[in-house]
Amino acid sequence: DEVKDIICQFLAKDPSNRLGAKDGIREILEHPWFSSVDIDHIMECNIIPPFKPDIEKGEEDKYFVDAKEKFDIADSYIPKNMRDKIEENQDRFLNFDKKVK
Repeated sequence: DEVKDIICQFLAKDPSNRLGAKDGIREILEHPWFSSVDIDHIMECNIIPPFKPDIEKGEEDKYFVDAKEKFDIADSYIPKNMRDKIEENQDRFLNFDKKVK
């Protein structure tokens, strides 16, 4: 599955193995997930957006819903069996955000 592959490559623990680390944007755009994207048209600004918002100055946020109004925000509940699973796997993520030497 291309989407799973590209996400896994972006999230590789060793930053030098992440997609784009060796050849930059060229390496990323050559990934099969981007095969249907016409990069040249995008770079030339020849893509027509599927939706162009009709806004006037001061109305930039009119297409966004205030999250407080739409959702009942509360602390999430993680069942005990899932908390145990999370604890069991914490060591897999040690130094995940650190640069590997």
